[in-house]
Amino acid sequence: MTWIGMPARSSVATVLLSARNSCIVRAMCEHQSPTPAERVIAKLGGTKVVATVVQRARQNVERWKKPRAEGGTGGLVPAPHQVELLRHALVTGADLELEDFFPDDLVAALKARRPSMAALSHAAVRPESERKP
Repeated sequence: MTWIGMPARSSVATVLLSARNSCIVRAMCEHQSPTPAERVIAKLGGTKVVATVVQRARQNVERWKKPRAEGGTGGLVPAPHQVELLRHALVTGADLELEDFFPDDLVAALKARRPSMAALSHAAVRPESERKP
């Protein structure tokens, strides 16, 4: 891996860059967050690895990154492949999370409306007499 300077318009001065996460760096340069497909592909080691795991041609996996208007999936990983990719991540130890399969704004909105685990565990240990009906 090598250190590469970012363009002046970027808010990030330098980024650790490897071939498999170039899509994330490109998105950072354009001040966009990477699409779910770009994140998943980068975290699993690239298009070739993902294509092998889901038993599809590399071109099919590349299409996941394209907008729907250009014949792509709009940056989403097709649902039938999500389970395969998560299983692969478990076996290989890849740093892949469920949230990686969904757009950042959707994940943030869902997390904002969900009570925290701390609040839930606190409610569970409160005596019955202190709980509100």
